[in-house]
Amino acid sequence: MLQKEVAAKAKVGENHEQASAEFSYPETTSEAVESYGEELALDLIHSALTLQVQRFIRQYILAGRAAELQAAAASFRPGRRSQKVEKDVGAAMRDNLLALKAAGREEEARELFRQMFPDLA
Repeated sequence: MLQKEVAAKAKVGENHEQASAEFSYPETTSEAVESYGEELALDLIHSALTLQVQRFIRQYILAGRAAELQAAAASFRPGRRSQKVEKDVGAAMRDNLLALKAAGREEEARELFRQMFPDLA
């Protein structure tokens, strides 16, 4: 087993406190199954995979491309950090204009539109 120092922070009242301790981590999948049993080892893999999938989904949401998510899901591979999603600039601008309008800032939204598209205003 691998000894690993793990730290965490928590808000206690108005303060943020931190603590750490050493924990044993399996070095191989075989060691994980031997230590935790096959069912728990698989559950831990599923938990870690869910975190990566959620990160992947958030990238599509933030890029304004949530409608393309299901098609992109087929190409998802865990551990690949290079799966950056290009932001849909048009969708982001639309969302910003709609947010200004929803906040009762219509004149500001109109001015922003005129600045972005002077030929259309």
